[in-house]
Amino acid sequence: MRYSFIIYFIFFYSCLIGQGLPSTWTGSYQGTMELYGKQSTPFSTVLVRLSIQEIKKDSVWTYFMTYGEKEKPGYLEKKYHVVLKSDGLAMDEGDGVLIPMRLFGDCLIDFYSIEDSDNTNSFMSSVLCRQPSGDLEFNLFGGSLTPSNTSQIVEESAGEVFGLSTYTLGFNQHVILKRIDE
Repeated sequence: MRYSFIIYFIFFYSCLIGQGLPSTWTGSYQGTMELYGKQSTPFSTVLVRLSIQEIKKDSVWTYFMTYGEKEKPGYLEKKYHVVLKSDGLAMDEGDGVLIPMRLFGDCLIDFYSIEDSDNTNSFMSSVLCRQPSGDLEFNLFGGSLTPSNTSQIVEESAGEVFGLSTYTLGFNQHVILKRIDE
């Protein structure tokens, strides 16, 4: 019993302190993002830059991502904060929009849905993983929340029936971000 308590305490304590962004993630990065639709080859590419900086010790970081060249058409800036909340990390997009994030190992992951103006629902998820080389790999993917297939799974040994819905991925954006000096 005493060992169970010690193991539980260590696990609980590690969950509380290990959820901020590691200091090794801070810095500036850039790479060429590949944009995929329904085909297995990219339909376009775009230069992407990402800067992650700690602005409040162990609790708030800037997350500034740009797409394209500053003085050219299509240039886009995404200025967010990653904040440590009592229940984990969140991407603060401003205007009250908070997207919960979770750090699993060396990957920061989120998942959310969007209802478009035409009442269609889409899912999106981003995954930012730190590679052993120190580079960051970023993937953003999503698709329609309308199931492409539904079926039932019968677990005969337990006498239970489960519903299964599958969804089709509609797009993926992928980039390896290499650390740069600024």
